[in-house]
Amino acid sequence: MNLTFYSIDSNDEKVIYTTSYKRIDSSTIEFVDKSVEDTVINIKKLSTSSLLFTRTGKVTMILNLELNNSTKGYYKNHLGLEFEFSVYTNKIEFIDNKCVVEYKMNINDIISTHKISILLHKKDLKKG
Repeated sequence: MNLTFYSIDSNDEKVIYTTSYKRIDSSTIEFVDKSVEDTVINIKKLSTSSLLFTRTGKVTMILNLELNNSTKGYYKNHLGLEFEFSVYTNKIEFIDNKCVVEYKMNINDIISTHKISILLHKKDLKKG
């Protein structure tokens, strides 16, 4: 089964790739993060208005995304860079086979905006 991952931030930094994914359970998918070597992304739908987005491997990141709420996040890379941040989630939208998330990240009063879109390919959905 395949998905397309798309991310853009306020600096117009873009990441887009297609990769295979696996279902861990009815609310969780996992796939290789092609933007960071030896890293896996796990996305768990907690409700229609919240997601838990984690990266593990050379990068560890925890994003607890709750619509219209501010939450704490965590980042650490294999070189030792480590910090906490806050996230305010503006949008979590599930439409058919697509999830769109928009949020603002605050790291030491530096605010950036981010948009992530994940598309599960329909041809794969029909098989399951």
